[in-house]
Amino acid sequence: MQESLRLALVTDIHHGEDKLTKRGANALELLDSFLSFAGDWGADMIVELGDRISDVNKETDFQLLSEVASRFEGLNTPHNHLHGNHDVAFLEESLNSKTFSQPNSSFSVEMKGWRLIFWQADTFIPWPETFQIQQSDLQWLESELQKSNIPTIIFTHVPISSGSMQSNYWFQNNPEIGGYPNASEAREIIENSGHVVLCVSGHVHWNSLNQVNAIPHITLQSLTESFTSEGDAAGAWATLEIHKEISWRVYGNDPIEFRLPLRKPGHKWATPLPKFKKNQSALHPFHSLENVEALIFDLDGVLYRDEEPIEHAREFVSWAISEGIKINAITNNAGKTSDEYAQKLQRMGYLIHPHQIITAGMATAQWLAEHTTKPKVHVVGPKALQQELLAAGAQLADDCPDYVVAGISPDITVADLSIATRFIRHGALLVISNPDRTHPTPNGLAPEAGAIRAFLEASGGKPGITVGKPDPYIFRMALSRHKLSPERTLMIGDTIATDIAGGLAAGLLTALVETGNPVEELSNDHPAFRVKNLDELRQLMISAKIKA
Repeated sequence: MQESLRLALVTDIHHGEDKLTKRGANALELLDSFLSFAGDWGADMIVELGDRISDVNKETDFQLLSEVASRFEGLNTPHNHLHGNHDVAFLEESLNSKTFSQPNSSFSVEMKGWRLIFWQADTFIPWPETFQIQQSDLQWLESELQKSNIPTIIFTHVPISSGSMQSNYWFQNNPEIGGYPNASEAREIIENSGHVVLCVSGHVHWNSLNQVNAIPHITLQSLTESFTSEGDAAGAWATLEIHKEISWRVYGNDPIEFRLPLRKPGHKWATPLPKFKKNQSALHPFHSLENVEALIFDLDGVLYRDEEPIEHAREFVSWAISEGIKINAITNNAGKTSDEYAQKLQRMGYLIHPHQIITAGMATAQWLAEHTTKPKVHVVGPKALQQELLAAGAQLADDCPDYVVAGISPDITVADLSIATRFIRHGALLVISNPDRTHPTPNGLAPEAGAIRAFLEASGGKPGITVGKPDPYIFRMALSRHKLSPERTLMIGDTIATDIAGGLAAGLLTALVETGNPVEELSNDHPAFRVKNLDELRQLMISAKIKA
């Protein structure tokens, strides 16, 4: 369980002579003020993000570095450090690390239920080239993030947000050294981990906040920079308090303060649209039907209702196959395997095979396999969900699992939920196969996995991760498996909140059919098409091809 964590941060001290807008002659005096403040404020840890000096030559740099290091000696507060590009211009990383009694490379620390990663990605600039994140650094980061699923903060010297440098004194005209050219590779690893809640860096000599795919990226102003503070040293340092929310405050002559909600595990924003000139469906959805090469169907309410095929659905699927359109299906129901769904569809006369079907159970299993090698899981849900997890390499655990994986099953008891609750409260991450709260049956609505999620989130005291629709993960899984182009793929569903919202988030063309769930009032998730049945959609597709 996470407790409130208080960190005091400083960066870009630049001890040395004044240079351009850096007031390096004031550095040690300002650093002493910061360290005194951090002790009085009651920081759990002091974080120093690098560029302690303004480099001159090896001998001078070591003298300057030693003078900065001496200020940290004898502190009662734990402190951790990163190396900046000026620190390693003439001095080896190993010498920097030894001077500050730090590990020689990247490392992580756990404190009060939080994981703090000090990612020492390469900061040496091989002039006239710029720096790059090395593949070894990326591999270390990915491996380290897989070791634990507790909420994580990542500290770097160089920001990885690729934020704007407009009006920045140092980097507006030199953006290539304001960040890493391959920063997107690091962001992808961080975003896919599902449990990074914040990234903090220095280097760029100003305060900034960029939110990238639901993760805040903060940069802290330099202790001695003056271009934003009318010629005087900014004297900037920050406090970070994190518990139920993120509270950030910068002191000195360039102050800023804000609060942010804590990112929910696994949360991502909707996938950005492609360029409009390449995404004609966003501008002229009718004419985009002529380019459809693949269909992704929801099952219940689109192709069948209970055990009966829906009128016009078999004819539509047969027509699409005859036109050479690829057929695929995804379902939020984790209660059957793809083989069982294929058998059900074939009994109704559909030529749809197991490899064309992705269930929420399959998506959940693949998501876990991508995030943890041989994850230890405790399953609360149907047998099919357990089978998919085992097939993907998961291991069942009756003690200390990494994950509690939940779906809906008529066999779930309060005792089952109680055991799952204890595991969650002892650190297991809750993963839900799908968010649906109910599903239709011949006798009315019945509970679905979303109801189990609500129970376990309330009793476990922490939010869970949902993999099924409308999360774009399951849609991207279908696209990847069959090498489909999103702008040429049509998602056909009967539910705006899952089928349409998820399809849009994954960049697909979408069609809503009114043959299943009652159609709620349209929200911001507008389908490109709304039809009464699949025969009406077939006529639209034929018309689009004729007009083309």
